[in-house]
Amino acid sequence: MKLTLTVLLSVLLFAANAQFSVSGGYIRRTEDSPLNLPAHFGTRKSASHLNLYNVASIQGMYQTKANTAFSIKFGGFPQRQVDYRYRQSYYSGGGLDGFHDYTTTKRSTINYYGLNLGLGLSFLFRAKNPKERKITSETRIGALVQFDATFTTSEKNHSTHFYESYTTVAPFPTPGTTVYLDSTSYAPFQSIAKNSLFSSLGITVNERIIFKHHYFLELQVSFSITSAKRLNGIQPGSSGNCYECDERFDNVSVDEYNNHRPILETGIGIGYVFNRKKEQPTE
Repeated sequence: MKLTLTVLLSVLLFAANAQFSVSGGYIRRTEDSPLNLPAHFGTRKSASHLNLYNVASIQGMYQTKANTAFSIKFGGFPQRQVDYRYRQSYYSGGGLDGFHDYTTTKRSTINYYGLNLGLGLSFLFRAKNPKERKITSETRIGALVQFDATFTTSEKNHSTHFYESYTTVAPFPTPGTTVYLDSTSYAPFQSIAKNSLFSSLGITVNERIIFKHHYFLELQVSFSITSAKRLNGIQPGSSGNCYECDERFDNVSVDEYNNHRPILETGIGIGYVFNRKKEQPTE
């Protein structure tokens, strides 16, 4: 297997007229629904930083034909910290016999980081080559499929608050509420059920400005859609009639950003083109 991959890479790099480029850069990524463009570009403070990510990336692009190119991108963001809370309230009983009220609230602090793999197929939409040929430019539009993984590194500040009460509603005995349990435990528990792996599909637009045939500055905009969530909480099951089952990260309800949310990425990078084939000037 390793030999096959080595041979394939050698063919891609050294084939006649091959155009292989490598670039590295910075991507601003927003995962939200609806998209908040002022928060994405930093012109307005976001209500929560939960869905804003600064991603470092490296990308390789191989152009097989004059107008077609394949790309592979690796990226990731450093460790981040969020506060997690899960509140579950339910009751049993009812009617003239009264009812029991139960509430469990779990809290913790989670440290996590993310990795990204993107595969793209793009087509040359426009190429502009000045006569002096010191600076050229290319615009590419294509499809992009991405795979994201989220890993937790640690959990801390665990607490679990238990509350139980009984409320009498009948005339006899005197109606009222008796609290049976009101205590907090600091025993560790698992906040995240599993590491999250999800995919997204979208389109991307790249504008590349090339200097002296080899060095380039690249601007990128991509838009994708995913239905998965990055962080998966514990969500313990409940019995009885649940009237409040709410999961939050940094005081943002999971339901507020978990329904087929879009992904917007804007980025800038610098790179180098290997074995670039000289092109004839075009008008």
